[in-house]
Amino acid sequence: MNDVPAPPGAAPLPTAPAPVPAAPAPPAAVPPPAAPTVRAAVTPARPLVKRHHGLVRVTHWASAVLLFGMIASGLQIYGAFTHFGPRGHRYYPNPLDGKALPHAVTLGGWLAGGLNWHFALAWPFVLTGLVYLTYLIVSGEWRPLLFRPSDVPRAWQMQLYYLRLRKAHLFLK
Repeated sequence: MNDVPAPPGAAPLPTAPAPVPAAPAPPAAVPPPAAPTVRAAVTPARPLVKRHHGLVRVTHWASAVLLFGMIASGLQIYGAFTHFGPRGHRYYPNPLDGKALPHAVTLGGWLAGGLNWHFALAWPFVLTGLVYLTYLIVSGEWRPLLFRPSDVPRAWQMQLYYLRLRKAHLFLK
């Protein structure tokens, strides 16, 4: 109700009796769970921006999966002879020399299997690269990837930042 005083000469309004306070609840052994916070309702949603063509995304992820398989099969090939240097001569230092690699990180099971997987994955890897390169040429998306003379001052400033000769980041001012 409003706490506005009654005008002079008006009859006083009947007031409701004050509520009786409830008996305190017995202490609970476990506190009730906190209500989950919803951050999406508080922060405004940013609009989604499509930065890359679907073909670029597909070739990127296909290359990532294929490269992962090539690394695993390459480790299988490497595990067949872990020495660096020519056979029969003194070997170069290698921390994995004579140690077996875990089977979980290799692909192929043995040397020939590793070679088969490696070459079988290399061809699709090359093809996805050619598809991406063809897309860049046909669509003209190669132009923004070129390094121009106007990029030299900013590149120089970034190198100074990375070498810790400049304190402020060029793009985060």
